[in-house]
Amino acid sequence: MKNKLTLLLLAGVVLIVAVVLQIQKNQKENASDKAFEFHGNVWQVSDNRIEVQGSFKIEGKDFNSSDPIKTVMVEVGPETKIIRNAFKMPSAEELKATNGMFKPNELPKEERPSTVEELRQDHLTKTIGIKIISKKDILNKESFIASEIIYTLPN
Repeated sequence: MKNKLTLLLLAGVVLIVAVVLQIQKNQKENASDKAFEFHGNVWQVSDNRIEVQGSFKIEGKDFNSSDPIKTVMVEVGPETKIIRNAFKMPSAEELKATNGMFKPNELPKEERPSTVEELRQDHLTKTIGIKIISKKDILNKESFIASEIIYTLPN
């Protein structure tokens, strides 16, 4: 009886130690995560602020459909570079000829510098995908200054 109790206590201690070590390992892994990009959709644009819903792009990791969707406020500073990337959607005839299939990366596109005001105007009429780049780690920040903004929309 005494041996069973000792064995049970020993098993409990080993289990607790294993759980604690796993928690510490996960905390260390997450502590080293950094994100310098945020990808999502423009939700709202005002003066020099852009509200975006999307996900942080963690360095060295691929996007995952289970990544949490966050809402962030992106500040546009005087040094922020904004790029407008407009692509031409295939015509109805082109889509009919390809059974409705097309490769987005092969569509004709126009890439050029832009402004917050043009982004705001585009947002009023189109859905805009956006990639925010920062020089600093922005992981889990609710607000940050962008060094570069690349937005994509159909033309």
